[in-house]
Amino acid sequence: MLENHLYVSTNILPMKNGVETVAPGQYPIVIGNLSTTSATYTTDNLSGPIYIVAHAVVEWEVVKNYPM
Repeated sequence: MLENHLYVSTNILPMKNGVETVAPGQYPIVIGNLSTTSATYTTDNLSGPIYIVAHAVVEWEVVKNYPM
């Protein structure tokens, strides 16, 4: 995982110009320069229904001539 975008709120989605959006660039928690397969986050001051939207940028390697 190279980069992680996270939205955690009591609102279903983040808003941009008064409209709900799923664009990862609008998520308030952005962690870059990751070189791990997992990440842990802690949020405070939330109660009731909680909505979580996560987006990860990952890197993979294509292996050519892999025997089947």
